[in-house]
Amino acid sequence: MKKIFNKHGLITLLVLFIAIIFVVGGFYSRFMTNQIEVHREENAGNELNTLFLGMFDQATKVEVFTTTPVDISYLKPLSTTETFKPELVGSYKVFNGTIEVGVIYVVNSFGRYDSLQVAYAISRITDSIVGVKVISNKETQSYFSALGDTFFAQFNNKSLDDLGFSVDAVAGSTMSSKGIEVGMFYAREQYANDFGFVIPTIIMTLNSLKYNFDPLTFVSKPYIADVTYGDENINVVVYLDASFSYAGTITGDEPEEDVQSGIKSYASSSGLVSTSVKFVSFDNVTRTLVMTSKGYNAVPIQVSFILNAGLTAVESFTVSSMESYDDDYNGGYNKALGLVPYVERNLINKYKDGMVEIDSIAGATVTSHAILDMIDVLKLFIAEQNGGD
Repeated sequence: MKKIFNKHGLITLLVLFIAIIFVVGGFYSRFMTNQIEVHREENAGNELNTLFLGMFDQATKVEVFTTTPVDISYLKPLSTTETFKPELVGSYKVFNGTIEVGVIYVVNSFGRYDSLQVAYAISRITDSIVGVKVISNKETQSYFSALGDTFFAQFNNKSLDDLGFSVDAVAGSTMSSKGIEVGMFYAREQYANDFGFVIPTIIMTLNSLKYNFDPLTFVSKPYIADVTYGDENINVVVYLDASFSYAGTITGDEPEEDVQSGIKSYASSSGLVSTSVKFVSFDNVTRTLVMTSKGYNAVPIQVSFILNAGLTAVESFTVSSMESYDDDYNGGYNKALGLVPYVERNLINKYKDGMVEIDSIAGATVTSHAILDMIDVLKLFIAEQNGGD
C-alpha cells in the first residue's frame, strides 16, 4: 500500500505542479499581453503627441480637452444629393510652457471612401490653420499619393477669416481633396463653437451656377456664376475657373477681392455643377466636341463626340479610357459584357439611341457615373447651341 501511495502521490504532486505552472503561466501570459497592449497604446499616444507638437513652432505640451462636437452635414465629394456628417475623433490644446498657443481637431471626413481621418492645427493667436496631417485613410493610395507638398502648402497660415475658405483640388485625387477640405470646414465650425470665433459672412445669394458653353472660353473659364451681394443687392455675372476662383466679369462691375473669395466659397460648396466633367475643345467645322470625365482611374476618360449637322444629336463617338472595371478583383462586373471600354461605349450608345433613363452598370458604378455625368453636360451643351432638348 505504501508503495502504491508513494507512486500515486508522486504522480499527484507532479500533476498538481504542472497545473500550477499552467495557471501561473496563463496569468503571466494575460498580464504580458495586457502590458503589450498598454505599451502599444502608450507608443501610439506618444507618436501622436510628437506629431501634434511638430505642427506648432516651439510647442512644449499637448493636452486632451473635452468639447461638444458640432452637428453639421456636408455634401459628399462630387455629389449633389448625398450628405454625411463629419465626426470629431479628438480635440487637443497645445501649449508653449503655460501659454495656450493652439488647438488640434482630429476629424473623420469622407473622400472617395469614409474614415478619412485628418488633424487640423489652428493657432489661437492668429485664428488661422497652421498645418494639416492625414492620420489614416482608406483612399485608393495610387491616387491619394497625388496629394503632395503643393496641395498641403495651401493650409499653411490659412486664415479662418477668409471669405473664400476653400482649397484647390488636385486632378486625379479630386474626391480626397474635397474630403480634406470638408474636414477643414468642420474644424472651423468646431473652433468657432469652442472659442467664440465669428465666422465671417457676406450677404450673398448665388442665383445660379452653370457651365460655360462658349467653345472660345470654356476650357479656362468653365463656370458662370450669377450673384447678388451686399446691402445694396449688387448683381454681377462672372466667369469662374476650374477651382471656382474668379476669372473675369461678364456683366456688372468687377467685385472686390473679398467678394470674389465669397463667390468662390459659395460656388465650390453648392454642388450645382460636376467638377469631374470638363470640356477640352470644340471644332465647329468637324462638329467634334471633346470632353473628359473623372472615373475610377487617375487618367480621365476622354470622349470625342461628332454631332450631326443640326447640332441636335450625337452622330458618332470614340472613347479613350484606362478604366479598370474588368480587373480580376472586380467580381461584381459581368465580364461577359466585354472589356474596357465596354461600359463607356454601352452607356453612350444608349443615350445616342434615345434612351432617357440610363442605369449604371453593376461592378463599374464609378465609371458609369463618370459617363452619365458627361452625358448630362453634353445634353446641356447641345441645348445651348440650338435650343434642343
